[in-house]
Formats: sequence, C-alpha cells, structure tokens
Amino acid sequence: MRDNIYSGGYLPYENCETIDEVLEKYTKEIKLSIINCIDISFNQEIDEMVVCLIEDPEEEEITYEVTVVREEWNSTLDSCKDYFESIEDYEECSYIKDLKSRISTDFTGHPE
Repeated sequence: MRDNIYSGGYLPYENCETIDEVLEKYTKEIKLSIINCIDISFNQEIDEMVVCLIEDPEEEEITYEVTVVREEWNSTLDSCKDYFESIEDYEECSYIKDLKSRISTDFTGHPE
C-alpha cells in the first residue's frame, strides 16, 4: 500500500452537516483510497471491495458506502484521473495511467 492514503473504514464528519459536505470535504482522500482499493483488488483478484463507510451527520448512522467493483474499474479510474488533473496532481495521474495499463494487460505481458 502506498503512503499517505486513507486506508478505508469510517470517514469522520466533524464540521459537516450533510453527507454531500462529507463527500466534498474528503474528495481527495476518497479518490486516493478508491485507486488504492482497485490496485489491491487487481493484485489479489478481488471483484468487489468496500472503500469506506460514511455516517450521515443528520442520521448518525451508516448511510453511504463507497465500493469499487471490477466491471467499473476503468470508468472509476477515469473519473479519478479527471479529478487529479483538475488539481494538477500529475504524479497521481501517472500512477492511474500505470494501473490502467496493468489492468488491461494480462500476466503474460500481452494486451487482453
């Protein structure tokens, strides 16, 4: 696992009144964790992984689950890449590009 990445579990909701505020406040952490979970899922051949659980500040119960599933890896990574391009984090964009390349190539080194 890479350093400085939120490792899953619960996201705190201090100073947030709605779940949308939690998602906005922790966008970067969630996106980094999504990328990390896809990487782990790919390496361990897992089809679905929970990235994090979010407690709704209004309800004070778990109401939102961020999950990555194999069928959506590419579109999810594209969305993450768009986000990191928007904040000019090109190192993370490069990591995503590498991960997508590994996913699209089988273990013999040949594209699927």
